[in-house]
Amino acid sequence: MHNPYTKLPCCNGEDCQPVNMEQVEFDSDAGLIWVTEADGQRYSFPMDQVQPSHDHRMHYCRWKVAPKGWDREQVERYTKPIRCFLVPGST
Repeated sequence: MHNPYTKLPCCNGEDCQPVNMEQVEFDSDAGLIWVTEADGQRYSFPMDQVQPSHDHRMHYCRWKVAPKGWDREQVERYTKPIRCFLVPGST
């Protein structure tokens, strides 16, 4: 499975963390908006970048390290630093 925007692989189960579904909102313009419980940081995911979940739960995959050749600014700009966001029932 790959992020359709970056074309880079998702977490393969190694660095994937569950997301409380109550923290995620849908916006018709922005797609899914996840507001983190810990610090209130907002991440938005256009619907064409959302991946299907394998276990009917929401998950996010965070970068352990930047892709080869990417600097921190590129990671922040393109991934914020979330690699993939998985949602039940997405296509």
